[in-house]
Formats: sequence, C-alpha cells, structure tokens
Amino acid sequence: MWARKRIDIGVSDLIVSTGKCLFPGTAASARSRIANYFQWELPFVCLSVRSGFDLALASAIEVYSWEPDSEIIFSGLTIPDMPLIAAENGLKAVGADIDWATLTPSAAEIESKINSRTRAIVVAHLMGGKLDLTEISEIAHRHGLLLIEDCAQSFSGKTHQADKSADISMLSFGSIKTNTALGGAVFRVQDSELQTEMEKRHAQWPIRSTTIFLKRLVKYFFVKTISTWPFAAAIRLSFQIRGSNHDAMAAGMARGFSGPNFFQQIRHQPSVALQNLLATRLEQFNPGLIATRTDRGELLSRVISEDYSNVKQLGFSANRRSHWVFAVLVANPKELVQTLWNRGFDATTHCSLVPVGGDKASPFHKKIMRHIVFLPIDPPMPNRELVRMGKIVAQNAKGVELQCPDPIAMNQRVHRHQLLASKVD
Repeated sequence: MWARKRIDIGVSDLIVSTGKCLFPGTAASARSRIANYFQWELPFVCLSVRSGFDLALASAIEVYSWEPDSEIIFSGLTIPDMPLIAAENGLKAVGADIDWATLTPSAAEIESKINSRTRAIVVAHLMGGKLDLTEISEIAHRHGLLLIEDCAQSFSGKTHQADKSADISMLSFGSIKTNTALGGAVFRVQDSELQTEMEKRHAQWPIRSTTIFLKRLVKYFFVKTISTWPFAAAIRLSFQIRGSNHDAMAAGMARGFSGPNFFQQIRHQPSVALQNLLATRLEQFNPGLIATRTDRGELLSRVISEDYSNVKQLGFSANRRSHWVFAVLVANPKELVQTLWNRGFDATTHCSLVPVGGDKASPFHKKIMRHIVFLPIDPPMPNRELVRMGKIVAQNAKGVELQCPDPIAMNQRVHRHQLLASKVD
C-alpha cells in the first residue's frame, strides 16, 4: 500500500540526529544558522507554531492592551488548537468563509467580520498554496489590526519569503511538514516591542528535555520504516484480520502533541538538539523537491480533471500551489476511501483542519469536512501509480454540489456593518 503522508526526513538524518543528542552544540549557534538561512535579522525560534502563537497572543494583549473578549478573525478552516489557544488567552475566534477552489477568504468576507472588538486577522496558506495578502493586508492596516500569516503548510525553502505586509509570519517544521525537523517553528515578527515581550515570556518557560526529543527520533524512525510499501500493506492486513482498520492509528501517529495537558506541553522552549537539527535541515534543504512534488500534484490533477471534471479538487485554483497534500471533495468519501484501500492507496477522510466556531461554524465549511478525501502523492510512489490512482478516483467518485457563499450576500453584510459602524461613531 502506498502510504498517505511520508515523513520528510531521511533515515540517515534520524540516525545522525540521535547521535548528536549527546553533543548537540549550542542554541546560539543554531539560531545564528537559522537567521543566516532566511536572511532575517532576528528570527524567533520556538518549539512549535502552537507555542509561538500562544506567546504572540499573550504578548499582544500586554503590548497593545487588548481587552478581554477581543476577537480574532481566522481563515474558516484551521487546526483546532489555534482557536483553543485564542480562547485560553481570553480571545474569541471568528471564522471567515473561504473559497474551496482558492482556499482564500475574500476581502469582502474578512471585512464583514470586523467590528469594534476585532484585534487581529490570522490567514492560513493551506495545503501548499500561497495566498496573495495584498487586499487583506490593506484591510488589516486600515482598521489597525494585527495581520498574522500561518505558513505551516506552505514552506518552500530559502525562496520562501514571509509577506512583508504581515505583522507575524509563522513557519512550522513539525513531524509531517515539509523538510521536517520533527518539531520547531520559526517566526518573523515585525514589531520589535512585541518580539521582545515574546522572548521575555519564552525565557520563563522550561526547556524541553533532550530525552523527549530522542524519543521522538526513535518514534519517527519507526514511522518512517512502516511507511514503506510492504510494511504499510502488512499493517493494513493485520487490522483487517482484527475486524478494524488502520486509519485512526495512522492519523494519531502524526500528532505533535497528544494526550492531556496540552498547554503544559506546548509551553516549553525547544531543546538545543532540536534547534540544531532544524538548522541542519534548513541548510541541507533541496528546493528541487518542491518542484518535483508540484509536478506530481499537477499530473494527478490533470488525470482527475480529464477523466471526471465533477470531482472537485480542494484548492484547484490556489495561488502558487505546491501540493503539500492533495484533497478532493466527493459525495461518497467513505466508499471512495475503501475502494482506494483495496487498490493499494492509503487515502483518508481524516483531516487536521476543522471549521472555526464549533457548533456555530459555517455550514459551508462543515460540508467541506463531510466530503473531503486526501490522496497519497508522496514519493516513492511512481508517476504511473499516480495516474492509476487518478483514474480510480475518476471512475469511482461521485460529484458533490458545493457552492461558495454568495459574494453579493457578503457585500451586503459589509454594507450593513459599515452602516452600523457609522452609527456607533
């Protein structure tokens, strides 16, 4: 079976990193190398995007005097921990509908969500795409809002440029991310006062032990091994014999923070060993891998489009898409996944994204989550297998009706909001 998402790190890197846990170097050296790679004067290095986001919000409350119950507008689909972190800091998460074809919230939709309590906008570059923030940044700056870009799924190497219009840019190198260091995140923070406050708070956190990092290396050495074709097939067969399936196990192994005490886990500084692995991974990164992955995704996209145009490809029209993952929207997701399993492809309906707002989330986003299927595209699956998988999808998927929220209605909401705002003023 072709695994759904291979860990983007070589076995040799895992072995070398295990040895370097004994002689990890220094944090100052690692951060200097990371700064040199990105050509950022003062990158902020932390344990994870979750950790840095928690620090950023707590620091912003202090530096900018945000009131309790202030609101943050998020791209309507995000990982569940981000709104959770906002709530922990006394802030309310508000979701903005995105276009399924571009994975972008429109400027009109963002504007319709802004009120007197809004303090920040968090825009996620989803599934390997890179959004144009021009219009959204103009709105953010016009209303005096902090603009945060989440680049966790869009890293593309040294050529990756944090958007200069964003106040905070967040890059992740967690376990399933491009060029993973099995953890770690790098932030670019434009406001030096805000970064100083983040660093002050960060210094008060305990350092995550090298022992924990060593355990992660061993865990992902195992994950890397069982992601090969024969092992993956054997694992699926063993679950079948027991009358269950491997899907939940595979999804669970990708989680960076699991179990109780979530905030206790993320509120740590990264170990020196992790920071030096991150620096090494950046220095050794081959941008050609992004080009290869992009070509593979475009090949699969063409096969599906040519054979069956009613299968909706999530992010089909996204800007600069590089196919970190490949997702389709179909009317029969469970049946399609089972068919692909039977034909040797480890597809899944499990998704790390959730609609912002819980029970009150947008029905449009809830529908996306009910109909999503992720297809494996990572090497070493050859192109001929990508083509075969695309044809299986074309032959077995059923089209789903999915209309984006009405832009006219969005503009009407903006107009109503402006009228109310003028009355308040």
